[in-house]
Amino acid sequence: MLGVGLGGFVDGILLHQLLQWHHMLTSTNTDRIGVKYYDPHTVSGLEMNTLWDGLFHVVCWLAVLIGLAVLYSRVTHRRRAGRGAGGRRMAGAAHRDPVRPRAR
Repeated sequence: MLGVGLGGFVDGILLHQLLQWHHMLTSTNTDRIGVKYYDPHTVSGLEMNTLWDGLFHVVCWLAVLIGLAVLYSRVTHRRRAGRGAGGRRMAGAAHRDPVRPRAR
């Protein structure tokens, strides 16, 4: 998820905004899927392309936030799972049962 979101940010910021090579709807006149073409050289066309670029950025933000949440949950879960057991192992108590002492 992080890769999708960050890749989308690179595309959206670098290609859409800074270099202005393309927008979300600039190639819809040749796609044959039925999406209306909005010419980026007109004000109304540029407004519609900018709107769809903004929606693309919202999707990128959501992908990054979901990716960060997944990463955070995995990192904190591993820390919580390993914290108690590692300390007991280092103290030599990993195989001891506190209720039933070991028979000698």
